[in-house]
Amino acid sequence: MGTLASQPCCPTDLPAENVSDFSVAPGAQNEFLVRYTDSRGLGAQDFTLSASEGQLSTSTLHLQPNTTATVTVSTAPGSHAVTLTASTGGVSRQATTTVTTATPATQLPEITATPTVKSARTKTGLRIRSLRFAGLPDGARVAVVCMKRAITLKRLRNKVLKRGQSLSFAITKPGYIGERVTLTVVKHAFTTRRVLIPPG
Repeated sequence: MGTLASQPCCPTDLPAENVSDFSVAPGAQNEFLVRYTDSRGLGAQDFTLSASEGQLSTSTLHLQPNTTATVTVSTAPGSHAVTLTASTGGVSRQATTTVTTATPATQLPEITATPTVKSARTKTGLRIRSLRFAGLPDGARVAVVCMKRAITLKRLRNKVLKRGQSLSFAITKPGYIGERVTLTVVKHAFTTRRVLIPPG
């Protein structure tokens, strides 16, 4: 737009109150600020935006006089020198800033084990006949905790659990998010509760 000042960085004989212009400046992280000042009363203006790399939050702006808009830019992980260019009426302004995008954390797979218990009723609870877990990745480790001491799965055979008693199983494997499965006797059945175990 020819009536906008084309050299705002250079001396001019026009007083500031007679100049309409716009500017681009770095803002907060991954942001640019586009400001439009309209001392000559030109009214609202449309601006076209482009970036040297990355994806802008918008490619156009419609700014009212004496307002500032914030434009964000998304880039691939890492640090990038990004230049934003704003243009209108044949006049362009630009600014450059360093945009840093963090590398997303790798999402580890989760272990989801499905317990199958065969049991027989007793007067006070349930007697375990067999217990298996389905859905375990190869190499997963199952640690059984019963009455505050570690035991093996084989030793659970014929174990009687009274109503309200529980068995907990910690299932882990390197490179996986593990889980702790707790089986609790309620009447003549087991309820199941799961809690994730952070890798480590």
